[in-house]
Amino acid sequence: MSLINNSKITNYINDVCSYIKYKESHYEIKEELISHIEDIYDEYIEQGESTNTALNKAITRMGNSQEVGTNLNIAHKGSPDWITLILTLILVNTGVIFMYFMKSNNLLENSNILFHNTLKTSVIGTLLIIFLFYFDYRNLKKYSTHIFIVSTIVIILFSYMLNEIAPNSIVLVGDTFRQIIFITPYLFIICLCGIFDKIDFKNKYEVIRLLLICPIPLFLFIKSGCITPLLIYALGFIVILSSYKIKKRFIIAPIVFIASLTLGLIIIQPYRFHKLKAFMYFKNDPTGFGYQNNIMNNILNSITPLGHGFSKNDLLLCNGHKELILNCIIHSLGWIGLIIIISLVTSLIIRLIIIKKYINDSYGRLLICSISSIFIFKIIFNILMNLNLLPILGVSMPFISYGVPENLFNMLSIGLVLSVYRRRSLSLPLQNSK
Repeated sequence: MSLINNSKITNYINDVCSYIKYKESHYEIKEELISHIEDIYDEYIEQGESTNTALNKAITRMGNSQEVGTNLNIAHKGSPDWITLILTLILVNTGVIFMYFMKSNNLLENSNILFHNTLKTSVIGTLLIIFLFYFDYRNLKKYSTHIFIVSTIVIILFSYMLNEIAPNSIVLVGDTFRQIIFITPYLFIICLCGIFDKIDFKNKYEVIRLLLICPIPLFLFIKSGCITPLLIYALGFIVILSSYKIKKRFIIAPIVFIASLTLGLIIIQPYRFHKLKAFMYFKNDPTGFGYQNNIMNNILNSITPLGHGFSKNDLLLCNGHKELILNCIIHSLGWIGLIIIISLVTSLIIRLIIIKKYINDSYGRLLICSISSIFIFKIIFNILMNLNLLPILGVSMPFISYGVPENLFNMLSIGLVLSVYRRRSLSLPLQNSK
């Protein structure tokens, strides 16, 4: 029997909710309490009690409204994940401090501008994290297709600019276009989480539609000539696919397909092929494609526990403030500095993996899994790249490397993670919770 409109039930539930500070959880709590009361009420009716007596006994059995509300308030706090937030802010400020030392020692051209850009990025990114913490991430789900379309337009537009305009312009313009392309995998992965969560895998037409749209970003990244975004998107896509109970062959097939595309992209582009060859035999080409790898090798061979400080003559890596910043940290701060950085990023990875188990909403879990996979890939690849164990592919160290658009999206991703964690106790879709 439905008791939703009963005044006694309504008053009891409203009294319970008055002790629960996190208002976003009220709807779900009301639904749960009504369900429990109805079950108890039906039990008393079967025992032969009158409707009024059964209702009163059901409410009494639920317990004192203040006590129930206080306990539920503890369970539905809506508090942030302080560990993730603190680790993120430490890493962000590490990047700011390192850029400050680079500016103070005049290690880079335009170092003053780069430092102020980094400082502004950290402030804006922190505000973005705070905003997204209060923003309900479930709002994104209904706009997943729209985000996919916008992301597609962005990559088409900036790929054209990168290939047609940037070659005839200054280096900074091409770098800006490239950085914007590098943030599109985040957008594609976020919208795929919503698309996958809404799809009915028993409906063959929906599956066909999914198969048609998922490869689009891959071909766009190939067209733009950007391998790193392709790999990030591919990894996120495979993680999302693996989150569902799908036969292994449907997961292996995309992996083989993506690996073939990546290999083909390397082979058909002589520049990338020569860079890969130079990485494997960098000692044979110390002044050409293997120059960077030889410098990195010299830095690693001359490392000391506390480093050599900030020396302009020795710091010759052209991307020492970007993807090769760990090499500069190794040179300047030694093994101890490197171990501290690796410990911080490893702690962040572990924390992102751990908090997934606290999330009740399937869409929220999918978001955390896919965002975590991006960070894990970038962190591990960047560390191995800086240790000369992988070729230089432009994979930056999240939060520490210089890059305004990319770091803003790194912090946006953390903001989404905190938004999901805040609503970890909720499991109903947004349209059912209002």
